[in-house]
Amino acid sequence: FFSIRDQTMKFGKRLAAQIVQEWASHYVDYKLLKKRIKSQPICFDVFVSLLQTELDKVNLFYAAKSQEFMEALDELTGVHGGTHKHEYTDEQKAKFRDFCSKLNRFRAYIVLNYMAVIKIVKKWNKRDEHNNNNNNAPTRASLDAFAILHSSPFYHSRSLGQLVVKAEMMALCFSPKGPECAERKNFTCPVCLEVLVDPVVLGCAHRFCYHCISQNFETSDCCPVCRKRQLLEDGVLQVDQWLADFVQQHMPQRQAQHLPPSRQRGTDPEVLRSEAKKRVTVNLPTKSKKVIFIGVAGVRPDAIAF
Repeated sequence: FFSIRDQTMKFGKRLAAQIVQEWASHYVDYKLLKKRIKSQPICFDVFVSLLQTELDKVNLFYAAKSQEFMEALDELTGVHGGTHKHEYTDEQKAKFRDFCSKLNRFRAYIVLNYMAVIKIVKKWNKRDEHNNNNNNAPTRASLDAFAILHSSPFYHSRSLGQLVVKAEMMALCFSPKGPECAERKNFTCPVCLEVLVDPVVLGCAHRFCYHCISQNFETSDCCPVCRKRQLLEDGVLQVDQWLADFVQQHMPQRQAQHLPPSRQRGTDPEVLRSEAKKRVTVNLPTKSKKVIFIGVAGVRPDAIAF
């Protein structure tokens, strides 16, 4: 969503430059919160209350907009139903392109808002440290941005991920060749690099095989692709049946008889863990010492969380 130039801008300016004007009143008011932090004195409870008011505003908009997108997509998919090739009018194609454009803006809206929370909490905690070093200033309690975000549906809800995946499936229906033109790489797990099996879609819209992401979450609570922290609670890892059915129907490589034991449905978790722990060591000669590289079988190096 962001260009290289954006990364060098102050966050406040970047936020102002990328706001969708018709949604302007629904963003976290970063400028207001920043101004209140700089004011002296400001009570911890007052600041938390202000921040919560901003979060409530975003959560309400997120819920309403998600429902709106879901209904719009259901209407588009309901024209013919299913995920098969059909003839669509130019008007229907234009509506879908407009839908995808708005959905992309909505994804950027969510990212900007949770970044605003992280940035403003960081400023609060930094100011807190400064005040603690000044005996004449009132002590302020620190805040945990991650804990705050995890109580906010716009951050932890899976509805956005489901919307994005469903829209991608629908895009194939609008293709002249239909879903049969789906490329394998678009339905590949970033961890094992194989066609998705029992796909799980995270809130950030990245998708993984159930057992691959389960193993990742044993050591990290971040998405292996974008590093967004996930709320690991019961029920978070649910197979997206809609995507699973689509992959099974249009990706013949996915059939169980063509998959190794670790990627078949119903494989014992202990077998999966045992296979994932396999190591391959290679000793490379150097001038002064040996360097040992350890690779995890079936896992792309840049997808491993350290």
